[in-house]
Amino acid sequence: MEKLDGITGAYVNNGIKLHLADKDGYDEAAVTEALKPFKLKITEATLVEGSPFTN
Repeated sequence: MEKLDGITGAYVNNGIKLHLADKDGYDEAAVTEALKPFKLKITEATLVEGSPFTN
């Protein structure tokens, strides 16, 4: 995931948490394509409290 433009980090536990490079978000189509082999889908996207982009 970190190889995709705009993603600086990805952490997996009960879900996937992506750390974005800027407040413009991410390329949802590219992330969806990257997740296909794992049969995972994006069901929700939220800002994490304390994110530099929540201000």
